[in-house]
Amino acid sequence: MVSSRILTDGDMAGLLKVEVGVVWEAYRRGDLPGFEVSPGHLRCSEPAFYEWAERKSRDPGKDGTQAELAERGYEANREDRFAALAGGGGPLPSLAGTTLSTPDRRRSRPFRVDAVDPERGAIQITPQGNGDAAPVWLRAEAVNRCLYFLETHVADDEVIAIQASQNHPGPLARFTRKGNGGVRCLPYLLPILEAVGLVAIDGDARPNTVRLAGGKEADDGQA
Repeated sequence: MVSSRILTDGDMAGLLKVEVGVVWEAYRRGDLPGFEVSPGHLRCSEPAFYEWAERKSRDPGKDGTQAELAERGYEANREDRFAALAGGGGPLPSLAGTTLSTPDRRRSRPFRVDAVDPERGAIQITPQGNGDAAPVWLRAEAVNRCLYFLETHVADDEVIAIQASQNHPGPLARFTRKGNGGVRCLPYLLPILEAVGLVAIDGDARPNTVRLAGGKEADDGQA
């Protein structure tokens, strides 16, 4: 039987981990389904809300709603995860000198982790097999944003498409690269986070997907 529960604007904001004002903005531009029971009181049926949220998680559309919602929440809840991962005792420095590969197993490209610099707040990598490839810096802010998005907008038993192309990035890639000066970084960053046990990549899936490590798939013994 379909649930008949009606969600308030506060309920929806809590589920999305954003301010109530963000929910109203999505409603007023005709994106979020719902109805006003009186001025300033927004409601939406639970099935309609979850159908909308599921659609946005797979296809954010031209307005990039999912990344936009994440942006609002991130600004209100900034946390420097990179400092803990790269500082004394953190796992990132141990990757220096390691060669990893980009997520897509059919078109995987190796890259070397050159250095992890806590003071500069960045990870230096160099793509391999491309002659004299220039080093690429992955900023701490990109690390923080990537982990925030996965931890707040992807459930433990769900995956999200990586979609890290230069011209058509998905919500995770769009949100993360904003912390890297707009430079594409997710194909390098996710394997690094996987190497320290924070995420799990499925490079055989089409499109490639990622999830937080320790989700339902891991519990079930699936790759």
